[in-house]
Amino acid sequence: MTYDNNGNIGGLNAVWNSFKKKWTADPYSSNEATNNFYDMVNDLNTIKDEAKKGRPEGLLLRSLTQEDVNQAYLEAEEMLGSGGLVTETKNSINEIYNEIDRINSNENLTDNEKYKLVREQRQEMVKLVEAANEQMLSYRKKYITGETLMDKTIGEVMKRVTFGKTAQIPTDAERIPQTFKNDANEPYMQMTMGLYNEMSAMTPAQIRDATGENTDVSTLLPDPPRKIKIKNELGITNDYVIPKDDWEEYDVVYRNAYGSYLVANGSGWETLSYKRKREIISGARSAGNQAVKNQYVIKNPEAMYPTVNR
Repeated sequence: MTYDNNGNIGGLNAVWNSFKKKWTADPYSSNEATNNFYDMVNDLNTIKDEAKKGRPEGLLLRSLTQEDVNQAYLEAEEMLGSGGLVTETKNSINEIYNEIDRINSNENLTDNEKYKLVREQRQEMVKLVEAANEQMLSYRKKYITGETLMDKTIGEVMKRVTFGKTAQIPTDAERIPQTFKNDANEPYMQMTMGLYNEMSAMTPAQIRDATGENTDVSTLLPDPPRKIKIKNELGITNDYVIPKDDWEEYDVVYRNAYGSYLVANGSGWETLSYKRKREIISGARSAGNQAVKNQYVIKNPEAMYPTVNR
């Protein structure tokens, strides 16, 4: 494989460019809405449970009056109760997942037809969850966080303000190196993030059904190594830590191998099964890891050949 002076893929440019025109971000495959929904539901449950123990103010703003604290508890109980906002939204989500299962098990539908129908169901789910989130967000601002709740990064990062301290909770996608964030609109990252977001919205049981095994969704993201194992000419395997100053260089090496593998093997991506997509992502990660090892040996030949130049 060849690269240009900027570290971009050379021989596969034609294939790469052919993918670009059809790949656009799909807002309806995002799991941020459902993540935020369950995060807020957890807060409501905490307030309800703490109130039963006689200390409902634990998660609430310190500035609230006792009357406000009592009202916060009553509103949380109402949203969580039978016929309440949370219960009804959860029931709707379960119904949508059941419909997705029926679609996926329908042998009369093609893979492409299943993809389109499932996407429509996910659109509906996101709309339902976002409507519920809007109501619960008002509750959080009033009783828990005050006015500041979310900041923008790649997606929306939830911030919780408790006793004057702010804790930011990053997602797996937000932890990936900047090299990949900069490529958000490139085909390989559209493919990667589309799969990651869709499977992140699944339950563990649904993931097992879709892939045939338990899958940690974080393994669907590019993950350039910071420490590598190299077996030298003497048959001895050693660990080598990549200096932090060199991370960006190795991230580009990993990116080139990862991206080219994904594009070369991902023809017809939208029609592939989740299992096959996961296999291709795994192959791309392995290609990236091997490229990093190869580059390390080029820069540090003594790692592979300790008997040379002694």
